[in-house]
Amino acid sequence: EMDRESYQNNIKRKCLTNLRARVEEAGQNLIWMGLETIPFLHGFSQDKIAQIGSFFQFQAFPKGYCIYREGDFGKRFYVLLSGECVVTAVDDLGFNLELTRIKPVKTFGEAALIEGKRREATVTTMTESTVFFMESDDFQDFLSWVPNLRNQLLDSVAQNDYANQFGEQIPVFKELTPLHKYRLGVGSTRVKIPQGVNIKEQGEDRDQNFYIIISGTVEVSKDGKKLRTLSTQDYFGEVGLVLSTKKNASKINTATVTVTSDECICLSIRPNVFQSIVVDEPALAAEISIRLLGDQVPLSDILDHPTAREAFLKHCEKEYAEENVDFWLAVRELEDIKNRVVKKSVLKALGVDVPAVKAEKIRLLKEKVERISNKFIIDDAKEMVNMSSEVRDKILEKMDKNDYDWDMFSEASKEVYNMVQADNFTRFKCSEDFETLLDSIGRYNPGN
Repeated sequence: EMDRESYQNNIKRKCLTNLRARVEEAGQNLIWMGLETIPFLHGFSQDKIAQIGSFFQFQAFPKGYCIYREGDFGKRFYVLLSGECVVTAVDDLGFNLELTRIKPVKTFGEAALIEGKRREATVTTMTESTVFFMESDDFQDFLSWVPNLRNQLLDSVAQNDYANQFGEQIPVFKELTPLHKYRLGVGSTRVKIPQGVNIKEQGEDRDQNFYIIISGTVEVSKDGKKLRTLSTQDYFGEVGLVLSTKKNASKINTATVTVTSDECICLSIRPNVFQSIVVDEPALAAEISIRLLGDQVPLSDILDHPTAREAFLKHCEKEYAEENVDFWLAVRELEDIKNRVVKKSVLKALGVDVPAVKAEKIRLLKEKVERISNKFIIDDAKEMVNMSSEVRDKILEKMDKNDYDWDMFSEASKEVYNMVQADNFTRFKCSEDFETLLDSIGRYNPGN
């Protein structure tokens, strides 16, 4: 009996020559059998699979092993043969965020090799896992043998790049979390559509995807009447998707979208991906709501949308009431930290000290609570907000006892919100600034 360490330490001894040959032969057979299970190699002859197998090496990892870290230079391309891996990234507060899981026969690690960039995430084994890997020097030669995979990987990387680009250039997408930017990238497909093609047909349900225009122009029409022209960084398809989530709603397109340029290149995003992003991303949901509802939009959507929020804050400054909105936003930021949770199993796999994470969240809780209280609540606060004495006293009592919790400002936040909605927001909706805002976001024509 010989364990792995003993084998590695003694393998070069002459007496183990035959054993080494047998082990290497068994390893090559294992690689060959594993390669047969990988989808992108289906249809290849056994001889060609054997040749492709020469690019790969086989490795087994224990549970909790970090295959590569965020920020590393890309040196290898991987195919997961068995087990499960978790993909994580560090958020703006230093907490680990789970992006996705990698299941068997899935590839990973290609983006850094194709683009020559550092790793954008960390990959860690959640169970004992086995992988095929190849060194970066062999990667391009390997892709020449499997052009279908080459095209697939290049398209995947390009889609992620476009998703990241829109995340920086389109105001509403700037608010997306790293998780949803990742979902946008992996859940989209780049499509080219020639001039004259109707991407969507009014009254039909053949295409329920959400589209972001990369280049080119389209015309949106309803009942034969032109409504809008859309171009680079505009998007469409959201109305039908939002309406389809309503109870008993039909899933038909509400307008016709026709390519008017020589060619239109778009990111096409599947309905389930769109829904998963909108549900958790208030900024994107707010923009859709503002477009649909116009002057009937609620204050919450205005505050959730970056451009609308800025416009409303300027209005409040004119009325010397901006502290109320600032308070509401500060409380929401506090609640956002509360909702940043990752499974203990993931943290343990990453080797993260779970008690230390809890301690850091408690530290942030105390820091944020004291900052909010000193700025908006206490008697000599610089920007004291209006609220009932009963609610204020409850907060001050908890502060005196150092009895901090994530929801201690919730009641005050509701009071301030209702007051602002009935007062400042009502006047804002009657102003020219509000009309300018609706036009800049792109409200839909009444009745359409």
